[in-house]
Amino acid sequence: MRILVCLLLGFSFSLNAQLADSLLLSDLDTFELIAHPLDPQFELRRNTIIVGRNSQELAATFGDPSRVLYRHTGISTPNDQANGIILRGLPSWMIKWSVDGAEILNPNHLSNAGTLTDQSSASAGGVLMFPFETIKKFSFHGSPTSLAGPSALAGTADFNFGGESDTFIKLGLLGMEGSYQSKGEAFKAHARYSTVGLLSDLGVSFGNEDIKFQDVFLQYKPTDHFSAFISLAKNSNFHARVDDFDDAEITKDLQEIDYSSSIIVGGLNYTKNRSSHSLAVSNFSDRRYCEMYGLYWLNDPFCSGETGTSDNWMVSYFGKQNALNKVTQKIDIAVHSKYQSTEFNNVYGSGNIEQIQIRPSLQYRYISKSANFELSPGLLYGSLTNEILPEGSANLSFHKGNSTIELSSSFTHQILSGFIPLNGINDELNTMTGFVNAIALKRKLRSKGIFQSGGFLVRLFHHNLSNVPIDPRFNLSPLNGLDENFDVERFVEGKARSQGVETMFNAQLANDWYFNANFSLFDLKYGTNDLSLNARNNYNYIFNFTLSKKIKFSRGRTLGVNMATHYRGGIYERYLLPKEQRLSPYFRIDTRLEYRFKKSILTLDIQNVTSRENDGSLYLDFLNEDLLLRTQLGMIPILSWQRNFN
Repeated sequence: MRILVCLLLGFSFSLNAQLADSLLLSDLDTFELIAHPLDPQFELRRNTIIVGRNSQELAATFGDPSRVLYRHTGISTPNDQANGIILRGLPSWMIKWSVDGAEILNPNHLSNAGTLTDQSSASAGGVLMFPFETIKKFSFHGSPTSLAGPSALAGTADFNFGGESDTFIKLGLLGMEGSYQSKGEAFKAHARYSTVGLLSDLGVSFGNEDIKFQDVFLQYKPTDHFSAFISLAKNSNFHARVDDFDDAEITKDLQEIDYSSSIIVGGLNYTKNRSSHSLAVSNFSDRRYCEMYGLYWLNDPFCSGETGTSDNWMVSYFGKQNALNKVTQKIDIAVHSKYQSTEFNNVYGSGNIEQIQIRPSLQYRYISKSANFELSPGLLYGSLTNEILPEGSANLSFHKGNSTIELSSSFTHQILSGFIPLNGINDELNTMTGFVNAIALKRKLRSKGIFQSGGFLVRLFHHNLSNVPIDPRFNLSPLNGLDENFDVERFVEGKARSQGVETMFNAQLANDWYFNANFSLFDLKYGTNDLSLNARNNYNYIFNFTLSKKIKFSRGRTLGVNMATHYRGGIYERYLLPKEQRLSPYFRIDTRLEYRFKKSILTLDIQNVTSRENDGSLYLDFLNEDLLLRTQLGMIPILSWQRNFN
């Protein structure tokens, strides 16, 4: 029940999003937002996906930009309960969040949703704290990518706030929100509150779960060059145990869990001519208490009757300046202070982590009618490991007619500040390194008959990771996720490799029909002496299909229909098993109906139309003394009504 309510809360706001993959080849820092969520003028540069907030057509994304990404090549989710981004099998903690290039902490409510151990996630959660009406664009830069913003092994997810939006109120089955936009972009305010939380305050019971969240966003932009924003968020989840021991079916029925967190993100941005400067301050604090009823003899490290807390602060800066015609100076600085007191002290201990990361780089670009070339050398310094590490990226593309051939490469690192134990054990482990190469062929197709526009993509990629921590006793690794119970004293360094091919075809047809189909094949292995172990998220294949139709009526009324499927291979389970076991493939069909009339928008979004309960994970249940299978969510219909006042 808790997982279902948590997801519904996150889905109760069908926020506007738009996916536009087009980066102009003549100007690498500009983009076009196309009316359809998947750009029919497909020109994906490297692995950058740009999500805007004007599209309302993709099913079951509910305005969350990370869920929009699931319709693209090579990207999936480990479960339905949180918005973790899995790129080519690499875990979501290898992706960092930023605002205008300046790194921020995890910007998600209910960050423990969907994790294996009910601990807070480093990079995902049930509900994104930034409503899409506040976002001008959301850019996902997957590896290989140029050196800009925080250093991450899989990619960065960057927010840019602003742009004119509607003044409205919205009511849904489980959520309500309101937004105010002054004329122009001078002032924007947005607030949300969960309807379930409101009803709980009024005494309505939702079984053994009590979930609430709320957030407010304010932005002030007095000129075209300067903007300031602040966003405040708060959420909580209380899971009540059963009254009688005999009523319990699984261990969690006997647990009383009280989780809460608060998030603050604020920032300044100044952009003029060829320079841009961004300053961001973020705080993420959470608290979790868990007590077991009736099994006092059980030494469960995740439910010991102790309170685990953490308090994270980060101040970061990102700036870039065009020093010469073809050379850009860039620098990223992040100061991270973390206090953590966990209830499984034998794993992480209690104490403080304070570190500074500095990442200067240069970017040289040469652009002609037939070819583009970009070279970015850089360095990464981390005070936690006291290392100065070389980094770099390169991109070369050739254009002829409607075709483009692109070769790209990047060499990056990621300091595991959220994972390195607080007591100093394993200080000798080196920083994880990623070397990524890709070659892509892209081609626009000419208009002919009912075919109006479109194109296709074929990309080969190869990720090579080194200095990967591995526990040789159980073959566990952070490569499978950070919310596992590791004994960090036993780690050794290993390696990993993800390689494969991605293909995409999309078309805009006559009479407002659109479809997109993409298919990805990859293999992610890791090990110490050889690459023989399947990573947890080694799905092997991902298939997406999207079909849209817009029907126009008289007096400006429209009906938008969208259907989408997501199909991928199953998860590999290894923990507490004599040998690895693969779960069943993941398959989901989603639909969306959106009716616009006068100044109102009526939306019905249905996730998982067939109500298939996909395999989630295996876990050791102490009450049953056996490994049990967690299944994911069934059908979730969300109905909402929005009234605009513009």
